[in-house]
Amino acid sequence: LTGMDPLAKRIMTLYPLPNQPGKLKNNYIVAPIAHDRIDQGDFRGDFHISENDHMFFRWSMSGKTAQNPAPLPGIASGGGSSTGQASENTMGSALGETHIFNSTTVNELRIGFNHIDINRGVPAGGNIQPPADMSVPGVPTTLASGLTLFVPSSGYRRVGAPRYAPTIISSSERVITDTVNMVRGKHTLTFGAAMRWSEFNILQVPAPNGQFSFSGQFTQNPATDSGGSALADWLLGLPSTSTITTVFKLHNRQYTPSFFLQDNYKLSERLTLNLGVRYDFFSPIVEKDNRQSNFDFATGQMIVAGVNGASRALVTPDHLNFVPRVGFAYNLHGNTVLSGAYGIFYNGQEIRTAAPLLLSCTAPFYYQSSFFSNGITPVLTVSGGFPPFSAANALFPAVTSVDQRLKTPYYQQWNLQVQQALPSKISMSVAYAGSKGTHLQSL
Repeated sequence: LTGMDPLAKRIMTLYPLPNQPGKLKNNYIVAPIAHDRIDQGDFRGDFHISENDHMFFRWSMSGKTAQNPAPLPGIASGGGSSTGQASENTMGSALGETHIFNSTTVNELRIGFNHIDINRGVPAGGNIQPPADMSVPGVPTTLASGLTLFVPSSGYRRVGAPRYAPTIISSSERVITDTVNMVRGKHTLTFGAAMRWSEFNILQVPAPNGQFSFSGQFTQNPATDSGGSALADWLLGLPSTSTITTVFKLHNRQYTPSFFLQDNYKLSERLTLNLGVRYDFFSPIVEKDNRQSNFDFATGQMIVAGVNGASRALVTPDHLNFVPRVGFAYNLHGNTVLSGAYGIFYNGQEIRTAAPLLLSCTAPFYYQSSFFSNGITPVLTVSGGFPPFSAANALFPAVTSVDQRLKTPYYQQWNLQVQQALPSKISMSVAYAGSKGTHLQSL
């Protein structure tokens, strides 16, 4: 080929030589050894304070380390997002106290905590920048290490640092619950409250080193749109698609208070009623540094948290999430029981999901610049590299839009069952159960 791109050619020399002689393809085989280790420890202590007070404490820890070698040597890499070093460390604790006021009144207090740290795709040798003669112009040297990713089609191994590596995640949950159980005549009452605090943090690098994809469209027969070689396009330095992104990070926060009241009422020897009500409030998810936005279709403008009078949450949540829980059990006669129940169960936004709501994977906090060629006129070349990064080059910026009057998702669940006792300690049940979701976050 004439007119080969010198930088593209140097990158291609990173392919290792064949180690399977006599084969024209699939002639390099490697079997790297991966390492995986998990250590775990638990402690539990139970304390008999008095006849009316019992307490327990539990502490658990686990640590996981892994090494996943790349399929190609050195900076050629060619691996996926989990290539390199990985670690996962978790810890959790629980404290509980049960107090017996008298034979009909008992209180249970629970306090819990858990935390997890996950690191994936950390380069085994640390952050290493490629040699100057293999660096693509326009790729920042401060965001992530490794070579720009070269991806030829037609089954060839990619060369360069993987996307979405490293990924660094931390998540924690803290919860306090208190429940009182009381027996008063035909009534068994249970009531209580809970408070939960949730945090989720992530740092991820989708493609900060840039990615060039080659399809063979520049070397195919223009008359028939056939033929062409992805590797030939690579040598010419003519990618079909080129992408470069900023770093993606967020620190989500949410709190969830709730309380409930339940009465199991033995109305007669044959009929028991279960009557209850529950309240849940799911605070809107906020980002610690206000790195979230919402696109307003009415005005065509991006609303940014904490800017121009916008709230940190960008939405107004539901505050009246009171729901019923009802059920019954009726003894039709000695061996046949009819029972049924109906309840509504609220479930707030998932704090760990990136797509559904207002996260910093959207403009103006995260941008992806993409350049598409038509196979005739190159938009970018490998040696020419990427233009100076700016929001203007993000041709299709990701935006998310949700109703600013946010509805809490909930499920309705119901069932009806007949149970029949049979001889020889056998029982038979026939039941119907149904559910319906409303205002769900996603389908």
